[in-house]
Amino acid sequence: MSIPKFTRKRSLIDLFQRTGISSTPSPPGTSTIDQLLHDAGSFGLYQKGQFFLVGLLAVLPAMTAFNYVFIAATPDHRCQLNITNFTDTFLVQSSMHQNYINDYIPSSLKDRKCSIYKKDSQKKILIPCTKWVFDNTFYNTTISTEWNLVCNRLHLKGITQNAYIMGTSGSFLTGIMSDKLGRRTTMYSLILLMVIVLNATQMIMHSDISNDKKLLVFTISRFLTGFAQTTYSITLVLLLEMTSASKRVLATNILSYFYTLGMARIL
Repeated sequence: MSIPKFTRKRSLIDLFQRTGISSTPSPPGTSTIDQLLHDAGSFGLYQKGQFFLVGLLAVLPAMTAFNYVFIAATPDHRCQLNITNFTDTFLVQSSMHQNYINDYIPSSLKDRKCSIYKKDSQKKILIPCTKWVFDNTFYNTTISTEWNLVCNRLHLKGITQNAYIMGTSGSFLTGIMSDKLGRRTTMYSLILLMVIVLNATQMIMHSDISNDKKLLVFTISRFLTGFAQTTYSITLVLLLEMTSASKRVLATNILSYFYTLGMARIL
């Protein structure tokens, strides 16, 4: 014969009260667990140590979340001049170079990024370009410059970011995992997944495979890192569960400071 849930709950409360853990009754609206945390120490040395160690784990998700701004940046660019015995650059090299730009590159800011003039029987025909030169003033190399993710290939850059957002939507799954496997087990598993994916992606990016295959690998990597990024929410829940109600705002702020540290680390 099964014991009703209400009876089991009351029995647990009575047990805590009989053991004398709390000499004063709990305030209205305060759960027994919160009262036990308050009596045992709401923010003692143990919690501070855990906050520091777990906070360090929050640095990595912050770095992977915001480094996309830099690795996928699109510098100013225009079509590359197809002239024999001449190396084109975005910055003007000489007056002759400027004349070439005036002859082949449209003056319109929109057209000069994606179109170039082709001379045919004294006529200029505007055609889409297949090669570009980029301004290296602020960015040396990004995925946009390496894989030409501009103009008619700009949507491919958006797909990589959408893959990351889709990965973060897996938080409902990691929430279930943390309930079944435990907060720490799930958190460490996601951190391990992130480290493996990032290192494997780095190795593949320096291999000799084609740029299209690298783009595919990078997109898959963005999805997996987005999924692993959900470890931050599990970290927050873990820290809140070991802190009393009066210190949970402080706990949230401390974890946010570590997350901000990760953001500042990529600058």
